[in-house]
Parts: sequence; structure tokens; C-alpha cells
Amino acid sequence: MLTLTGNLENLTLIFIYSGEFAERVIRNLINDPSFCKSCGLYCDYCKYNVYSYVQNIRAAIQIPSPDQLPQFIDEPRRYLPRKVPEADLCIASGLHKDLLLELPRYLREFRVKGLIVPIEDFLEVPSGLKRQVEEECLEQGL
Repeated sequence: MLTLTGNLENLTLIFIYSGEFAERVIRNLINDPSFCKSCGLYCDYCKYNVYSYVQNIRAAIQIPSPDQLPQFIDEPRRYLPRKVPEADLCIASGLHKDLLLELPRYLREFRVKGLIVPIEDFLEVPSGLKRQVEEECLEQGL
């Protein structure tokens, strides 16, 4: 299990995703000026130039959504990127269940140290799959 210590501002990230959730996370991390719409016409641009973690993001790789892929995938690596840069963490969101299950082994080969899978919808990552991914992460040293 990855233990985060030291200067977290130097933490490096990659994203492997499909869908809007990860795009929102990325846009928030890089402090995209067109992202915050809370104040509308009264915006005083309070958060701009306050932070940006764009230098921490090594890659943001969008892959086809689960509904664009076969229901069952026998060779998940055919649908994953050929390679990814070395990073501290991978944030994976909106992936086909078979791709998600392959991800810990795949990431280990590229020296990615940890995996975060935000669960916004329990249908996307059912509890059984969550447990399998956790076990695979432990087995792979993530």
C-alpha cells in the first residue's frame, strides 16, 4: 500500500479515464479559467492564479467508454494505452470492468506506485469488483 509522505506538491499523476467525471477533476486541478461558474456575473476571479497542479499531471489518457466496448473483454490490454509515463498515482474513472481489473498489473509494469478509483456510481464499480481491484493492487504492491 502506498503511503504518502513528504512534499505532496511534487506528487505526479496520470489519468486513465472515460466520461466527464475525470475531466472535471483534471480541470479543477489545473484551475481551468472556464471551469468555475459559481459566481456567474459577479465573479471576481478569486481562485485564478492561486493554484495549479498542471505540472504534476504527466498524462491524461481518454479511452473508449464501456458502452463502446464489448460486454466481455478477453484481452484488456488491447484497449489500454501502449504505455504510460512513470508516476506516483493513477486516477482511473469510467472504465470498463475488465479494463479496471487489469489495471493494477498493467500500471506496475510502468512503475506507477498507486491507483485511485473514485466511485461515484456503485453500478460502475460494484463492491465485488472493488474488492478484486483492491486485492490485485495489494498483490502488485500498489
